[in-house]
Amino acid sequence: MSAFTLPLPSARRIALRALACLLLVAGAPLAMAHDSGNILYYDGDIGPRLHRTNSAGTFTDELTFPPGEYVDHSASWSPGGSSVVFERSFRWFRVDGNYEHQDPTVIVTDRLGQRERALIKGVLPVWSGAATNKIAFGSVPEGATNSECIHTINPDGTGLQRIACVNYPARTLCDEFFTCLSELRKLAWTRDGKYIVALVGTFVTRLSNPSPNDYWAHRLYAVEVATSRLFEVRSVVDPHEQHAPLSFVVGPNNTVYYDAIDWSGGVSTPTIYKVDLATNALTRITAGSAPILSPTGSRLAYTQRDGDNRYSRLFIANADGTAPRQVGAATPGVELVPLDWSPCNRVLVLRKQDYYNHSLHLVNAASGVWRPIRQNAGAEQGAWFTPQ
Repeated sequence: MSAFTLPLPSARRIALRALACLLLVAGAPLAMAHDSGNILYYDGDIGPRLHRTNSAGTFTDELTFPPGEYVDHSASWSPGGSSVVFERSFRWFRVDGNYEHQDPTVIVTDRLGQRERALIKGVLPVWSGAATNKIAFGSVPEGATNSECIHTINPDGTGLQRIACVNYPARTLCDEFFTCLSELRKLAWTRDGKYIVALVGTFVTRLSNPSPNDYWAHRLYAVEVATSRLFEVRSVVDPHEQHAPLSFVVGPNNTVYYDAIDWSGGVSTPTIYKVDLATNALTRITAGSAPILSPTGSRLAYTQRDGDNRYSRLFIANADGTAPRQVGAATPGVELVPLDWSPCNRVLVLRKQDYYNHSLHLVNAASGVWRPIRQNAGAEQGAWFTPQ
């Protein structure tokens, strides 16, 4: 039981959740203390503080107050929604897609931002949505390395365990012709807490043959938490290819959906694939990027770009990619990034990116109605609190 919030009785929680979904679809404000519309976000492009808003956009709370030039990011909810875990880093910024984590610390606070507790040095923390109530995070790299380690820890700072270390395959990239520097880009638990999935980006520098150059390569890995069995998630992309999985989301029944570039036919097409982690079987779903699964796993939201990458369009389909439907019109120069679904599987929260201007919006999946909730704000996958 959380020290911050007493859980609602099961029947009452279900009833409130159903009512909140109806109000949300209707566009009415959600004023309940335990509503289904709490969304984590940060100001501007990279922070520096975490905030919480309701799905009507009628209130906002500042949850964190980082010192000096520190930035709070990579936040996720606890299973009951009473707490938030996040990373606090010094001058966190992007360099050619590379996230710089200087002096990173894993921190837990309550949903009101009133009880902050530093747990350990680490990056990209994420709370398990399963009953295990564990936090996964990445180790702090020391110098040039081609290894990234994944750990778990209890929310009170006890029970630290190193689960596995991801070594980028030396046989394909890191040999006498290449140097490699790897980093974790994202961690996620499967819904039952059995696996942790990791997206690893590796900066590869070609020393010679035919000429020096450098590029990013990306791979997905999964580790079975109970046994520390680590394996590479099956991909259609050659390990030398930089356009490997760029984003992913966990689905039901220990599946992972990711996007990658399909070069078949000599044309680059962003494509979404599904992998069953138990068998590592791969299935092509549809052309698209940035997949997000609904809480029930029955609906898939994703985007597609036009041929010149001038804009992206939002689509919603069945989880197998059938019956796709465009939702809303595309705006030139604006990129759409789906972030999360509401608990009732009817509303999406997404980010609009117009160069350096970000804003958060809600989209009714049935009617296609868009509603802005925060300007000059950004968020990440899993921003919407979903009651268990």
